[in-house]
Amino acid sequence: MELNKEQFKLDMNIPTVKLRSWKDEVVNQLVEGINKERIGTKWKPVTARAIAIRLNGHPTLGTNPTECYYLLSKCRDKGYKMFWWATKNELL
Repeated sequence: MELNKEQFKLDMNIPTVKLRSWKDEVVNQLVEGINKERIGTKWKPVTARAIAIRLNGHPTLGTNPTECYYLLSKCRDKGYKMFWWATKNELL
């Protein structure tokens, strides 16, 4: 039996995300990190919308890029679960 290579060709068109601001960059990095930690657990992957809403609900993280980058660096060092802890007390 002869195999045709065209049958096994995969469509590798991965959509790219257009980054428009510093907040888009931070949100996308947080989403990637959080979703990597959620693989194999009962938790569903988080969306960028959920992270952006959580950041905008915080009084300083929604407007200050320095605070967001600091939080991102701490999440990389200690684990992305820290994001939920850092933003939970500031929401209504």
